[in-house]
Formats: sequence, C-alpha cells, structure tokens
Amino acid sequence: MIYLDASFVLSYLFKESEYEFAKSILESDEDLWSSDLLRFEGIVSFWKKFPKGEKEKLRILESLWSKIHFVKINDSILGILNQSSKFSALRTLDSIHLASYYWIAKESETPGLILASFDERMLVVSKSLKIPILNKDTKTHLRKPKKK
Repeated sequence: MIYLDASFVLSYLFKESEYEFAKSILESDEDLWSSDLLRFEGIVSFWKKFPKGEKEKLRILESLWSKIHFVKINDSILGILNQSSKFSALRTLDSIHLASYYWIAKESETPGLILASFDERMLVVSKSLKIPILNKDTKTHLRKPKKK
C-alpha cells in the first residue's frame, strides 16, 4: 500500500524531474491511498499551471482519482495532529497528509503503508516519525507494473 502526497502526483501530471518514477508507481497495480485533500490540491495546482485549461491534463488528473482510495479529513485525523508537535514542522496541508497517513496505517489491516512524496521537508519529518518512504530503492519490493 502506498500513500500519495500532492508532490508525487503533481510530478507525474506536470512531467517534472521525477516523472518516470512517479509514472511507474501510478500506472502499477499498487494499492494507492491518499487524503481527500489531494483532490483539492490537484485541482488548484492544475488551474495555477494551466489557467486557460488543458483538457488532456485534466483528464489525466481525473483518471488518477479512480485509481486512488481517498479518506475524508475527520476528527480522528485532527486527533492525530494533536498527539505530536513534530507535525508543526510542516506546512498545514502536509501535516494533514501525514496525519491521514497515520490514520490509514492504524485503520488498515494490511501492514506496510509506504509514503510517496518528493517534498523534502515532509520526507525529513517522516523519517523522524519512522514512516517508511518510497524511493527508487524500495520500489523494487513493490508489485510488478500492469501489463499493457
């Protein structure tokens, strides 16, 4: 299971430097999870990058939503934020992502939730919280990509 933050998904959508790595995960059979927050971040970022709209990119973004299990931001996630001051080292939206990660990891009966992010600050805080991070080395332990 992989938890996606916005930096990971937007790298794919905008074909940024980590595009190929993000693509290999987002087009795989992996069990993908995120907070509903990702939908909001994705749409706002899309319109900032393409103010006149780019229908193909919007379709790509919308097709990603069908591959991801989303959790609603709820009081349990807020409660997780109340448990540690380490979340305050992050921007608010990133702290909500990490609290959502914790909630999914706690509620899921499948161990091994991994965080997929390219945000350096989030990765530093995640490591301090002992959250497993997806990178090119850990990728080899994941499921094989979908066959086309």
